[in-house]
Amino acid sequence: MELRNNRLRDEQGMLLQDREVMKLLLRAKSRSEICKELGMPMGSVNTSCTRIYENTGVHSLAELLIRYANKNELEDIK
Repeated sequence: MELRNNRLRDEQGMLLQDREVMKLLLRAKSRSEICKELGMPMGSVNTSCTRIYENTGVHSLAELLIRYANKNELEDIK
């Protein structure tokens, strides 16, 4: 974990907030549910989703789910 630009990032450089949002997306949580569970405003969740898509190279939630399901990488998302 490192602090870059005053924000905590994981080993892959992803913001920890984005990592938490991604874990919930991969568990089929809606953005509204993520807002409630993490106590974040919708705008922040939407921004996190945009960054997640950019960082993982996908264009949709379906692509994200397929990418991680096909590679059995769900276990790697801690």
